[in-house]
Amino acid sequence: RIPASIIVAQAILESGYGQSELAQNAHNYFGIKANRWNRETFLYKEDLYRSYRDLKASFADHSRFLLDKPVFQNLVKRRN
Repeated sequence: RIPASIIVAQAILESGYGQSELAQNAHNYFGIKANRWNRETFLYKEDLYRSYRDLKASFADHSRFLLDKPVFQNLVKRRN
C-alpha cells in the first residue's frame, strides 16, 4: 500500500545504494533502530538497529513500520 518509488528511494538514500555497514551486515536498508524490537539486532555506532535475514524481510518490515505510524499515513495509497 506504500508506493514503490518511496520505498526504493528511501532504501537508496538510507543505505548508500546498499553499501552501508547496516545494509551489508544486518540487511537493514532503512536505518530502523531496534526500539521495542525483540528479534535479532546489530550494534552500529553505539546504537542497536534491527537486523534481518535478507533484503525482502527488511523491506517488508519497513512497510509495516510506516503503516503503524500515524505521521506516515499520507504516504499510504487509499483503497477504494
